[in-house]
Amino acid sequence: MNKFLNKYFTKIKIKNNKKIFILQALKHISYILLIIKYELTKYNLKKIKYNFNKKFKRL
Repeated sequence: MNKFLNKYFTKIKIKNNKKIFILQALKHISYILLIIKYELTKYNLKKIKYNFNKKFKRL
């Protein structure tokens, strides 16, 4: 009986660890996406600013 319980509980532990691992991975992915989004907006703002200045220099 004890052996069975130990096996069962280790299985549950492993399952829970997998769940936690997946959640952590998702968190990291969302952080990475946020950073990428931020970098892209920064880049786009620079580009927009540059184009804006170019247009006004022409006028």
